[in-house]
Formats: sequence, C-alpha cells, structure tokens
Amino acid sequence: MNHANLAEYLFTHYQTGLYKRMAVLLIGGVGVGKSQGVLAASQRLAQHLKMPFLDHSKGEGFGYIDLRIAQLDSVDFRGLPDPVGKWTSFKPSNLLPLEGSDWPDYGLIMYDEITLGDRLTRGCMYQAILDFRMGLLRLKPGWMQVAATNRAEDKCDIDELPAALRNRFLRIELSPSVADYCAYIGPDKSTAKYLTIEPKSFIGNPEHPAFATPRTWERTQVLVDELGPQHPQLAELLHGLVGEVAPDFMRFLLGLKDYEKIVDGIISGKHIAPVVGEDLERVTQRLVDRLRDSKSASMAATSFRYVLSLPGEKFVTCIQKIYDSGLLDVLPKDSKWQSVATEIGNRLKAIEGGKETDE
Repeated sequence: MNHANLAEYLFTHYQTGLYKRMAVLLIGGVGVGKSQGVLAASQRLAQHLKMPFLDHSKGEGFGYIDLRIAQLDSVDFRGLPDPVGKWTSFKPSNLLPLEGSDWPDYGLIMYDEITLGDRLTRGCMYQAILDFRMGLLRLKPGWMQVAATNRAEDKCDIDELPAALRNRFLRIELSPSVADYCAYIGPDKSTAKYLTIEPKSFIGNPEHPAFATPRTWERTQVLVDELGPQHPQLAELLHGLVGEVAPDFMRFLLGLKDYEKIVDGIISGKHIAPVVGEDLERVTQRLVDRLRDSKSASMAATSFRYVLSLPGEKFVTCIQKIYDSGLLDVLPKDSKWQSVATEIGNRLKAIEGGKETDE
C-alpha cells in the first residue's frame, strides 16, 4: 500500500468504526515515512471532523499521540502500584488516552518502533491492542490505535513480534512510490525531477552506511535548496545522505540548466546537436514536462519532429517514454501534432517489421 492509499484507508478505518474492533500494524522499510503517513491521516481526520488538531496536546479537539516504545517501560503503560490499606491498585499512566484522563475524547495513538520495546513493555500491550483497555480502565472510545515497525530484513536490531501479538493487528505493509514522493516534495524540485527519470535510485541498499530512502531524499532537497548546486562540499554531503547514487544525482543537478537549454532548442525547432545516452532520457523527461504544462499543439508538433529525426533505437526509447507518460492524453486534439504522430506510428511499425534498422 502506498502513502496515498494508506491515508485513505486509515480515514476509512476510523469513519466506519473498524478502529473500535481492531488496531492497525504498519510495516515498512527504513525511512519510508510510516510515522509521517499516520500523522497525515490524523490531520485529515481532524479536518473532516471539523476539530482542532492537537499534536500531543490536551483540550477539545482531535488528539494525536506518538509513543516511541523503545523509550518506555511497562510501568508507563500499567501505572504505578498504589497500596491502600490491605489492597494494592495501580495509579494509571497519563501517557494513554484512558477514560477519566484529560486527553481529548477523539484521536489517534501511534505505537512507534513497537519491536524495539522490551518483553514486559510489549506484554502490557496485549490487552491494549485486543481489548482496548489497560488494567481496569478502557481507552476512550474515540481513539484509534496504530503501531509501526521496520521489517526484519532492514537490519534495524529489532526483535520479531510474538505471534500472539501480531495476530491481534490488522497488518498493512507500506510501499513508498516515486509518485507519492514527488507529490509531497513538489514536482518542480530537483530530487523529484531526478527520481522521475531514475526511479531505481529511490530506495538504496540498507547494508551501506548511507543509502537512499524517501527521508534522505527529502533531506537532500533541503541541502540543495539551502546550499545551492555549486556549493563546494555539496557532493560530499549528499554522499552522506543518499550514498552511492549521490554522484549521478550531482551530474544531473549540474546538468539541469543544460537540459533546459536543449529542450528550449527542441521546442523552438533550432536544436540540431545529437543527445545520447542517459542525457536523452533526461531531456525527454523535461520535454514531456514542458509539453504537459503548456498543452501547446504547435510546440508538440515541433518537438515530435525532433523525435522523428532520431535514429531507430534512440527514437524508440524517446517515444516509449512519451507514450508511458500519458502526454498524448492531455494534449489538445489538433492536426498540427496529430499528423506528426501518424508519421511516428508508421515509423514504429516499420521498425517492428524490420524495415528500418540503425546504421
């Protein structure tokens, strides 16, 4: 499930009342935005319910609590023993939105890093997750419970959840997408432009000291925005964030202006120098973005003439990217570019039929 679908489902989970019957366990790789996704869903719920969003705050509204289980002890859940006469009861912890507490009546509680909690702490959670209570006190009925953890293969020094605890959750695996990242960071940002062309660089190898994740790409964008592409230490700093893909991203970053100049030439019909290798894919992506934004039939016709001029293999690579982008669906119906599109279709048939080869 991607971030957009996660936010939509958690909204549905709450609105339908399913949250009163089952808690959600969110599983995903390092830095993919599990906590951020849950926070976004909480904010959306508050907006829908027309309530103030209360981030770890008390009062009237929709509350949000993010508990890092690795930092807690069993007493934080169960409370402190309180001997009274012959009997001992427990003073409940104010960390949880229990009935009688001053937390809001509605909200979402997030149990983050649940697999990093010790055995006794996780043992206290059995009752909270299944019965929505802690000891003799129930959670406020307007609160949804969500837990999150990394995957075992991410090598995060986690303990596997006991089967009995896992079995009490509705399990959802979060798989981030480049499209979600670009929508979040902004399609005009350099990291979004790069990842649109190089989606394989989105997630790196967690066995390396520094590796690419949505989190490190977001921080990469912060560095680029604050320091600028020409900063003398930027390449070294980016390597400390996204690791092995940093050199390729730097080449892309420093070439962005050149790509824009090439696209300007193609659109105006003046560019005649050949574009090869990975530069062709990057230029094609910028060309697609520009044509989609402009929705200009005349610009499309001139650009497609350039595409037609490419030799066979490069022509196929370029036109495949244009087709995959959905650009042809958003361009206005106009004979200016549709006649060129017909020529493109005829040439593709000739290549597929073996009547044209690269020479």
